[in-house]
Amino acid sequence: MQNLKKIANEYKDFLDQWQWQLHIVLSFRRLLHLQTASKQAKAFLNQVKRAHPGMKFAGIILSSAGQDSRPHVHLLILSDNQYPVNFETSAIFKLRTYWNSNWRQGEAHVTDSGEWDNETISAYLSKKKNLNLSDPDSYDLDFFRPNVLRQLQL
Repeated sequence: MQNLKKIANEYKDFLDQWQWQLHIVLSFRRLLHLQTASKQAKAFLNQVKRAHPGMKFAGIILSSAGQDSRPHVHLLILSDNQYPVNFETSAIFKLRTYWNSNWRQGEAHVTDSGEWDNETISAYLSKKKNLNLSDPDSYDLDFFRPNVLRQLQL
């Protein structure tokens, strides 16, 4: 148990290497494998990338099994100062179009860094309900544009 707490703290420290600007939670109506949920979230981000090729943004994708075993995906997103992302500009992600309507996946919720600070969001994502380290099949961690993510590191 102590080892799991240490890993969760290291994961939190890992997330704190970036100044996150947007937190998006994507839920699913159907039961899916976590890797499938992660791929669908990545496809959503790729649509945003194609629609806005000049926008330099990156993210971390944490897919986890919810209470009812339906996956949900946490996306942490940041961008460079040339194209900052906040709640007002999050319309660029067109969640209602891409996620709720077209794909009929489930629901999408967006919060920006005005509603939380980096410490709060990384602590939230390293809690057991979002990162159950004792059950490795209950979560999947992936990166969107890892090279850009490295460039935007604090």
